[in-house]
Amino acid sequence: MRVNSKREEEGNDDSRKLILANGELTAIHVQILVRDLPWTNLKTLDLSRNMIGDRGGEIIGVCDSWPNLEELILDSTGIGDSGAVHIAKSKTWNNIRTLRLSNNKIGDIGAIAIGNNKIWVNLTALDLEKNEIKKEGAMAIAANKTWTRLESLVLKSNGINSSEALVSLLQEQSLGESQSS
Repeated sequence: MRVNSKREEEGNDDSRKLILANGELTAIHVQILVRDLPWTNLKTLDLSRNMIGDRGGEIIGVCDSWPNLEELILDSTGIGDSGAVHIAKSKTWNNIRTLRLSNNKIGDIGAIAIGNNKIWVNLTALDLEKNEIKKEGAMAIAANKTWTRLESLVLKSNGINSSEALVSLLQEQSLGESQSS
C-alpha cells in the first residue's frame, strides 16, 4: 500500500494535511485512523481512490476529532447514500470549505441530506460530479441557504438535466417569494 502523509507548516499556522490517496484503505483502516489520529489541527484529509464505502463515510461523518477540518477529499471511495447522510450530519465541521465526493454512488437520499446541512457555513466548493443524483437531490442542494460563501458547485455527469433543474429551482423560489408577500 502506498501511503503519502505530509505535515506542512505555513508561517505560524500549524496546518496539517494528511494525504492517503491511491491506497488500499478500507472502512477498517478509516476506523483505526479516526481512533488513533486525534489531530485537532488537521485541515486537509484526502482519502480519495480508496474503497472505504458507506461504512467509511459513516465513520468519518461521526468523527469529532477533526474540528478544524477545512478540506475533505473523498473522490472515488465507493460512498453511497448512507455514507453521504452521515457525512452531511457531521456536527463538528464548522470550518469545512471544500468537500469533494465525486465519482461515488451518492443518489438523491444522500444529496438531500447534504442539501439539508446547516453546519457548513464556510463551504466554498462542493464537488458531487459523477454520482447518481437526480433532480430531487440537485434541487435540495441548490436550495441550501446556509452556504452563502459557495463559489463552486459541481453536479455534472449525474442523472439530471441542468437547465431543467435550474428552471424548477427558479420557479420554486418565485413561488416562495410570492407566498411570503
